[in-house]
Amino acid sequence: MRLIARIHMLGALNGVKMDLANVASSLPIGLTNLENMNLSFTLVTNGGLKKLSKLTSLKSLNLDACQITDEGLENLTNLTELPHLDLFGAHITDSGMNYL
Repeated sequence: MRLIARIHMLGALNGVKMDLANVASSLPIGLTNLENMNLSFTLVTNGGLKKLSKLTSLKSLNLDACQITDEGLENLTNLTELPHLDLFGAHITDSGMNYL
């Protein structure tokens, strides 16, 4: 079986310091088993979080030093199985925490 045909089986993705305009919008569709994602020090923005919101199996998401704000967190409200969310260095205020 070709690797791309098995991408839905991927359980973890580490994209630390990837140099993409918006790494989240570049993710392939069908990552239904993805539980751990590390996108720290990437250029993920609020718009990229919309694509991440479809990864409902996520249990750990690291967005250290990403370019997201309070408004972007609203896109993560349907990730109900996400006990670990790392936002160190993000532009989040107390009002943004209302989305979590």
